[in-house]
Amino acid sequence: MSWTARPLTDVDYYDLDGILAEQQCLPATFQVHIPGMGYLDGTEENEDILEGTKIPLPVWLIDTLNTDHEMLVETDLPKALTEAVLRHLRASASKVNLQALCPYYFMVAEKLQHMAEGTLPTTTGDTIAQAFQDRLKAVMDHTQTRLEEHTSEFVQGLDMVERDILKRGQDASLQVKRWAMRTPARIRRAPALGMGDADAYGRPGRGGRQG
Repeated sequence: MSWTARPLTDVDYYDLDGILAEQQCLPATFQVHIPGMGYLDGTEENEDILEGTKIPLPVWLIDTLNTDHEMLVETDLPKALTEAVLRHLRASASKVNLQALCPYYFMVAEKLQHMAEGTLPTTTGDTIAQAFQDRLKAVMDHTQTRLEEHTSEFVQGLDMVERDILKRGQDASLQVKRWAMRTPARIRRAPALGMGDADAYGRPGRGGRQG
């Protein structure tokens, strides 16, 4: 299946993950003859890009070549969004190794959904959204273990968005455990108050004035 990519308009310029996601290449077919750009195909056979030339291009370049006024390239769906992969996601989302398919699977899928607005089946977006929700439950279960212990096949197959969620969840879980295991500590009063130390409940320590 092929589609004409629409230009992106909501990319965060300073989002490093977004930048890396847009480096992912897609199979693209040029719809026009472009003089002097033959080097893009990685060879020196042609000085120009001829109409119908197929070249893998990064998402950001496809976005640059296509505008609201002119679409220079038509893009084929990447393997990560083919019906075969979508069937696996519908059957058992947690069993699919997204890291192997595309390290930024969900970010790229979201960008492609926007770029292919109106030309992709609505079921594609629905399947990906449901897969994210199903996998999120398992990701949150893994936040209860230390990060270095995450060696399961599922964790190894997480995409970068899921890995970030896992790391944040693991950090939050650790902070909650530290808070729950807290012990009374002494609070030192400011010297200007002219009082001694206080315990964790604000009661003056030995040598402190009762006021």
